[in-house]
Amino acid sequence: MKKTILALGLTSLLLAACGSTDQATDATTSSSSEALSTTLPILEEKKDTTNETFDVLANAEYQVINDNPPADETQKGHKLLSANNWVAEKDENGEIIYHYRYYDVPASWTISQENTEEDETLAAVYDVKEGQNQFIIQLYTLNAFQASPLDGGTIMTDDQWAARMMETNHTFTETGTVTIQGQEWKVGRQILADKKMGRITFYRLENTGGYDDSVVVGTVVYPLEAVYDSDRAVLKKTIGQLKDVLYQVSKK
Repeated sequence: MKKTILALGLTSLLLAACGSTDQATDATTSSSSEALSTTLPILEEKKDTTNETFDVLANAEYQVINDNPPADETQKGHKLLSANNWVAEKDENGEIIYHYRYYDVPASWTISQENTEEDETLAAVYDVKEGQNQFIIQLYTLNAFQASPLDGGTIMTDDQWAARMMETNHTFTETGTVTIQGQEWKVGRQILADKKMGRITFYRLENTGGYDDSVVVGTVVYPLEAVYDSDRAVLKKTIGQLKDVLYQVSKK
């Protein structure tokens, strides 16, 4: 498993990999042609460098993280700062009002101190470890307006939204839409073949008229080498958990 270092910012995401160890599995052969014909398709499947088809990953089953969430959302374990769209709202005392989204994460997710810059409420990076599997989760928000609404700015158009995603280093080779708890989300994937990594991203543009409308973005970064079928199952489980986190932090 590679050691991967990610540097994440609100307007740029840089992915780098350093250090690697080759993994190999021993395969036994049989003189029986029948046994060989049964084994070959499995070996070919393991060589699939995309790990799973895009549609399969994008439509991974939704995984509920907490069956009994607190009635008061502020009691959840984590919070994410909404976008401010270049507007500094203030209370009656002149203090800036910050809008947060509250969420819980699975026990297997831990904040990456190395890769979470400044404050996890601005942009959080999680290390996910389950068995031999290791993934990285990125969670953050972007401004939904193309300029300050106080200066006449409006919610981004589809073209502006696509450009904003490219500015954050999301150049997708595959795209689509999925439904998460009744909400439509866009999804895209990048295959970083030189690093033997894949990155699948879910993102949604909010348009409620609030100054804190955001583009909510969540990403799973994963190694392309899946040695066992169980690796694929864990990846899909992690994507399903990310969907729950995204639904928790998105406007309803």
